[in-house]
Amino acid sequence: MSLGARARGAAVKGLLCLLVGAAPARSSPAPGAGRPEELRRLAAAGDAKAQSALGDIYAEGRGVPKDFKEAVKWYLMADARGDLNAQRKAGRIFAEGRRGVAADGPEALRLLLRAAKKGDVESWGVLAWLYSKGRGVERDEAEAARWLSKVADSGDVAAQRKLAWRYETGLGVGVDCRAAAKWYRKAAEQDDNSSMHALGRLYEGGLGVRRSDRKAADWYLKAAREDYPDAQYRLGVMYAEGRGVRRDLREALRWTRRAAAYGHAGAQSRLGWMYLTGTGVAKDPRKASEWLGKAAAQGDQDARRNLDYVSSEGKGAAAGDETVVLNSMNTRSVKDAKIPSTSRGRRSRQRSIKGPAGIEWVTISGGSFMMGSEDWGPVHRVTVQSFQMAKTEVTVAQYKACVKAGACTPPNGGSKCRWTERGWTTMERENHPVGCVGWNQAEEFSRWAGGRLPSEAEWEYAARSGGKDRRYPWGNEEAACDRAVLAVSSGEGNECGRSGYLPVCSKNAGNTEQGLCDMAGNVWEWTQDWYHHPYAGAPADGSPWESPGGSSRVIRGGSWGDFAASVQATHRGGAEPSDVDERVGFRPVRRLAK
Repeated sequence: MSLGARARGAAVKGLLCLLVGAAPARSSPAPGAGRPEELRRLAAAGDAKAQSALGDIYAEGRGVPKDFKEAVKWYLMADARGDLNAQRKAGRIFAEGRRGVAADGPEALRLLLRAAKKGDVESWGVLAWLYSKGRGVERDEAEAARWLSKVADSGDVAAQRKLAWRYETGLGVGVDCRAAAKWYRKAAEQDDNSSMHALGRLYEGGLGVRRSDRKAADWYLKAAREDYPDAQYRLGVMYAEGRGVRRDLREALRWTRRAAAYGHAGAQSRLGWMYLTGTGVAKDPRKASEWLGKAAAQGDQDARRNLDYVSSEGKGAAAGDETVVLNSMNTRSVKDAKIPSTSRGRRSRQRSIKGPAGIEWVTISGGSFMMGSEDWGPVHRVTVQSFQMAKTEVTVAQYKACVKAGACTPPNGGSKCRWTERGWTTMERENHPVGCVGWNQAEEFSRWAGGRLPSEAEWEYAARSGGKDRRYPWGNEEAACDRAVLAVSSGEGNECGRSGYLPVCSKNAGNTEQGLCDMAGNVWEWTQDWYHHPYAGAPADGSPWESPGGSSRVIRGGSWGDFAASVQATHRGGAEPSDVDERVGFRPVRRLAK
């Protein structure tokens, strides 16, 4: 994540397309094809091809009104005689459900398996979808991945991209960034711009490949030329920083402009900042306000802060101005820009305002543990000092108090965020975890509350009930609705988190031994660390990994929209600091009170 990759995908939004996109196999025309009366005569006589062709006519409405019930009748007759087309088409209708034909997972599975055994690629794709969605079968992401891999092996570019994403995230397969890079490359070689961008991201972060800014820039450039905004944005950053390419602010401006024109919030924010500070372009307060306004409307917090500055000053940044806020994701990108100062009499709000946030702190006694897992490795020993952690994820009510105090900025709005355009939510939502807050907002709140964000090591140590050898906060029993707010296939609706948050501490059976709630599920939680993979070189003293390994911060714990694999205590995610997502919140920690 990136909750950050906005596609970003990723991610944290729909796992598989309904169909993987393979072209249906061609069959020889039925005798009398094109003459319905002749087809009916042959079909009634038991001709399987005629029966299958009649099914096509009714399913497609060729010369007759569409009638899926009639189509299925003829398809099933042809299926009894082993007709592949009928098995594929009827399986698809039963899988999806059509007017007059209710979805029937078991029947879809029976028909599709018969077609799949004959090597039908389209049926492989629908089977992957069935298992991923749990339609008529128990949801099984491993089985979904198995069928998807068969489609990918056939050369289908969409399947290759989706399989790569599964290897990157560990959905249905073990996390294997090398395999992810392999499948992204196969798709990229077929001119898939999303996979080109993904390869750039892997090379930039050293995920599954040897880290190389030059190769990252090369792949970003290929995707950028195909008008992929995320790649254009990253390419602009690399030109500004001189990573993988010669530092060239004019090129940085060109690619940032192109991404901004496509509506990329990060690019709009960065472009506004460039106009504000005169970086690679003449200072222009009007254009700065225009682009910052567009980014702020999409929830970009850096843009909001810079826009507030422009509004309060009534002008652009003067030469040498130290009050301009740098883009939090790219503070390395402009060598001569300065960090905000308090020397002008305007004290930093997060330093000047302190106050209780109604947080219940839980003491976590320090110790050593083996951090990581086979999937998220290498496993390594870390020693953590004692600290205190908030019992719950920060709630809407707690965050509201910080906003009212002037120490925090409001969260990003949205249909699934727990507030309205006019203000804060109704009282019954105030005990839900706050979402749609970026990393900087989480840090602001934590400082206001007298704490900080946890290091990734502290978070995992606490989630494993003091570093114990267990997969989940409660032990090794598989995650289920009674222990976590997550996505499952049991059809239990909101009580399992399928549609959004639940109030904090709704699943006490899933608490840690120390009493921490929702360390698995409900919302992802920001940590202090920059995302690195693998762990080689990670701090062994429990401190955060502050040197950037890419553009993302670590998020942990999974959310209401994720499956059991993503809520394991060792599972890791990443998101760019300015990303805001309804599935991402946080909880602070603080030094042990003496």
